[in-house]
Amino acid sequence: MDYNQFYILSDSDLKDALYVLPKNQLEDYKLFKGELELTYPIIFYPNIGKKANDLIGSGYAGLNLFSSKITSMLMEHYITGWKINPCEIYDWNSNKIEGYTIFSVIGRCGTLDFSKSEKVMLPSLGPKGKSIQGLKGLYFEPDSWDGADIFTPEGTKFIFVKEKVKKLFEENNITNISFKKITEFAR
Repeated sequence: MDYNQFYILSDSDLKDALYVLPKNQLEDYKLFKGELELTYPIIFYPNIGKKANDLIGSGYAGLNLFSSKITSMLMEHYITGWKINPCEIYDWNSNKIEGYTIFSVIGRCGTLDFSKSEKVMLPSLGPKGKSIQGLKGLYFEPDSWDGADIFTPEGTKFIFVKEKVKKLFEENNITNISFKKITEFAR
């Protein structure tokens, strides 16, 4: 299997990008994995930033709010491995921001196999810190992947996408989205 055809999707942390927090505690892992069917919207209020991009971070790792531009694009191109749940977002002036849903990943692969990762030295996080040893590359057993275009490894909140999904996002100028090859990801 050519692992270079897979990418991690995340936010790009744009300057002044809106990030929100839920009004109430939520089961973020189950929601991220698409294991909850909500009959009511989750309410979100601003945490930092002002600009509502196509991806709005929720304050929980991996759990993002996607614009209707993204979800329409994914449906139009028959992209598999995802579903949505309702949400309401309010800005700093308590005005409702329309057109967003909670994005859940229902495509799956097995656990990550770190024995295939390369040992590397990671740069210091601070001016006086020392480099630390880390791992480069995220790999999974090919037979464990369900074949979805968007999927997540078991036990993680990583969003993996096929190269065609990355290209689709780039061609449609989706904002606040970042992609990194899973073979280049280091931690």
